[in-house]
Amino acid sequence: VEVWRGIQRGLGTQRYKGRQMFLHPLDLFNYMSLIETLRPATIFEIGSHEGGRALWMADQLRAFGIAGRVLSLDIVPTTGIDDPLVEIVAGNAQDLGKALSPDRLASLPRPWLVIEDADHSTQTSQAVLEFFDPHLHPGDRIVIEDGNIGTLLDQPEVSPPHAALQAFLSGRGADYRLETDYCDRYGHNMTANPNGWLVRL
Repeated sequence: VEVWRGIQRGLGTQRYKGRQMFLHPLDLFNYMSLIETLRPATIFEIGSHEGGRALWMADQLRAFGIAGRVLSLDIVPTTGIDDPLVEIVAGNAQDLGKALSPDRLASLPRPWLVIEDADHSTQTSQAVLEFFDPHLHPGDRIVIEDGNIGTLLDQPEVSPPHAALQAFLSGRGADYRLETDYCDRYGHNMTANPNGWLVRL
C-alpha cells in the first residue's frame, strides 16, 4: 500500500509537454505496448484533465507510424491543445450519446482503444461500458482506469470501477476477455487498472 501511495504522490508532479498527466509509470509501458500492438486508428479518452495523456498518446501514434487520432472528452474540456491528432470534445461521460452520435461513431476508423478515466464512480464507469458495448468490434479494447483506488484508501471493499466492471461482465462477459498481459506484466494486477484491460471478442 505504501508503494502505491508513493507512486500516487509522484503522479501529482508528473507532466508531459507542461500538462499534468496522471498515468501510472507501469502503465506508461502498458499503453505504449498496447498502442504498438493494436495500432488503434481511434483512441477515445473519457476524462481529459489537462490533456497531458492525450498529447502523449498522439506522440505514441507518431512514434509507431500509426495513422490515428485521439478524441479526448470531458465535461469541462481542456483548452489550448494544439495538436492535429488530438480533438477535444465537450461531453458528459454519463451521457455520451449527446457528444458521440451514431453517425459520428460510424465514421471513426478502427481499431478502437477506449479509456474510461472520468470520475471513477460506479455510475460513470458503467455508463461508459454500456455506451460503447454495442459499438465495439472484435479486437477493439476498452480500459477501465483506477480500479486500485480502494487499495490507496485502505478500503477492502470493491472499488467503484470494479463494481461497474463486475456488474457489466455479469451480463456481457462472454463477449470480452481480460488481457492479463497488461494486468499482470509486473506482478498480479500491478497496474492502476486491475482487471480493467478488456478486449472485445
